[in-house]
Amino acid sequence: ADYTGELEPQFERDPNVRESLFWTREKFWSEWKSGKRVIAVVRRGDLKEFQQAGVPARVLASAPKHVLVANYR
Repeated sequence: ADYTGELEPQFERDPNVRESLFWTREKFWSEWKSGKRVIAVVRRGDLKEFQQAGVPARVLASAPKHVLVANYR
């Protein structure tokens, strides 16, 4: 979602497919807060934003640079 870096969707020319593969920031947060179950790998530095998102993140696993989080208990 949002920043895609090396996953930049330039290889996919169909906008509908590209949109389903790469969510915008707005789409991600909409899905996160929707009640649907979402699991995400986030940078450790971004964890604070998830904890303040209205639907706090539950940490499932962590590594030095990344954290696996869920929006459900």
